[in-house]
Amino acid sequence: MYNHADLENRAAHISLTIFSLLRLSVWGDILPMDFRRVGRRQNARRTKAINQAKWWRRGAGGIFINQKTELETLKFVHVLWRHGVRTPAIEMAKEPREWKQGLGELTTKGMGQLFRLGQWIRRRYDGGFLSPEYNNYELYVRSSDFNRTLMSAQALLAGLYPPRTNKTFTPDLNWQPFPVHTEPREIDRVIFDGTNCDAMVAEEQSVFNSAEVKAIERSNIEFLSFLAAQSGFERMPLPLREMRYVFDPITCIHLNGEGKELPKWANASVIDRIWQLNDISSAYLYNTTKMARFRAGVLFTEILERMKSIQNGFGAKYDSRQRMHAYSAHDTTLAGVLAAFGIRPSPFPRFATALFIELHRMPSAHPPGHSVRLFYRNETDSGTLWEWPIPDCPSPCTLDQLEHARASILTTAEEQNKECGGVRSTKFVWTADDQLASRHREHIYIALVCALSLLCSALFLYIVCRSLMSSHRRKKRDWKWRKMKCAPGSIASTATTMLLLDELGQSTGNDDSDDDEFGDGRGRKQREAEAIMKMTDYNRSLTKKIAF
Repeated sequence: MYNHADLENRAAHISLTIFSLLRLSVWGDILPMDFRRVGRRQNARRTKAINQAKWWRRGAGGIFINQKTELETLKFVHVLWRHGVRTPAIEMAKEPREWKQGLGELTTKGMGQLFRLGQWIRRRYDGGFLSPEYNNYELYVRSSDFNRTLMSAQALLAGLYPPRTNKTFTPDLNWQPFPVHTEPREIDRVIFDGTNCDAMVAEEQSVFNSAEVKAIERSNIEFLSFLAAQSGFERMPLPLREMRYVFDPITCIHLNGEGKELPKWANASVIDRIWQLNDISSAYLYNTTKMARFRAGVLFTEILERMKSIQNGFGAKYDSRQRMHAYSAHDTTLAGVLAAFGIRPSPFPRFATALFIELHRMPSAHPPGHSVRLFYRNETDSGTLWEWPIPDCPSPCTLDQLEHARASILTTAEEQNKECGGVRSTKFVWTADDQLASRHREHIYIALVCALSLLCSALFLYIVCRSLMSSHRRKKRDWKWRKMKCAPGSIASTATTMLLLDELGQSTGNDDSDDDEFGDGRGRKQREAEAIMKMTDYNRSLTKKIAF
């Protein structure tokens, strides 16, 4: 018999389950809710409900298994994890927040997540596979060149290898340092392939301009317009491709807390819907074989070559003493590797998600070989582990079968450069440094616009002043000319008299006479006409000289 409290709890649990299934039964098909009128108390209840029944805790096609592995056949493990909870890497224009650590930095909550993940890995592989103390021959850790991934690697190793008495270098500090290898992000083509090329850009544009994506945007146009207006995004509505610009700051504020309040419009139903749309948007980044090859082909090829070297007992990547190779990386890294295996990364990897690629011996097979098994842990503190069947590869999936099934993904950095035409441009996974650089570019752009506006204004004023001065000089010149022309003793009158005297030879004879006084065959009237013409030409030339 159940008491009244137990019955109420069971009824509430059943109601919550039915509610979640109704809302999330169809991917992206959400029951309409008035997300602008939900009260704060109802908000808190819904947030708690979401945290209790997060829909991404499902295995997304995986099979729930025990967290302990089969150590007797285990030969090698590749581990990839996403860093822990961090501060936002992107800020919304209308909802900026101040973070002491800066943007995109690991928080104390994120450190705790990775520490507990390290403890969980210790429990899974303890019992002879990994030594209780750190051994540099057994484990190699590589991280991308970001503070949050480097710190996450250190936190995980602290949980994986709790220091023993002989390993502590000071009695007051229960910690020991670990080597974590990295490459500058500008040249890292394995973990953080922060590059694009024309071929991949064209592929992405083709996917996000497809009828399928446009239909999703149309069905959510009201909500996307709401997000664009509330966040201050420059376009209306918010494109599905740009969901991360709202998802990232809202999620980080929601998960971190630290005295940061969510915007009033970001209630539980809005956050739930943002998560779902971001998962849809992010999954489309790996929607085709070409996109998966560009984003994770180099890393997937490295993992496969290392397992082949271990299977064959020789090769450039072979070390008989090594047991585990780990990558401290990003959500895009894990999603890319899943896509390389042929698994659509939905839901998108959350903070502190871990992916395990195990190589097991098959002693009973003929001939003996090795099989590959894929495990996924998408909630750090849930204690659940899922095994995913590898698509297009029978179970058990041998290494040779996997290589054949995923041959279209295999590539090298040199081959990628050729496929891109040898031209690669800096890409985009958005980081805090990128946002800071974007702010600087924005300030420079504003300064240039202001300077250009001032220059145009000064040029306009100069042209106006020059025009007014020219008009004034023209009027003044015309006035002087009219005054000079009308004056009795003007230059024109003097010139006329001089020319007439010169031509007529100061003659005072009869005006009507047409005699040839000078013996040159010309009469008086002819000389007068010629003198008048010369006087006119002289006046014209004189006018031009005065004008200039």
